[in-house]
Amino acid sequence: MPVSITFNGNALRSIAVQASADDLRVRANRVLSAARRGAPVDRGTLRASLAVEFTRVGDVPVARIGSNLKYAMFVHEGTGLYGPAHTPIVPRNGRYLVFTPRGSKTKVFAKSVRGMPGRPFLRDGPDAARRPPRR
Repeated sequence: MPVSITFNGNALRSIAVQASADDLRVRANRVLSAARRGAPVDRGTLRASLAVEFTRVGDVPVARIGSNLKYAMFVHEGTGLYGPAHTPIVPRNGRYLVFTPRGSKTKVFAKSVRGMPGRPFLRDGPDAARRPPRR
């Protein structure tokens, strides 16, 4: 007796896209958790601002992980000598940088500052996504 098989390409594609979206959701949330663990904490604002956004480009699921805070990139990449430009921070308007360090009441006047090293809390995330899921 002959057997007839009907292939439904649209249904198979839909199942594959949904499976990849589900896997991406799990992995993206692992990356987000790793980034939160690695983010420096002063007041917790940066850590709390980290989020994952899921979208699709055509049939391809996409996840974006990051922060909407303006200073997040400076914390991640570093500033001054330690940042992408590798140059000290100097005043734009005037002769001195003027600031009050946290915990001090005295103003500091400086012609330049070295900046701060980066804390690349998002770079460790992809390793967390590669690990097999916990059972």
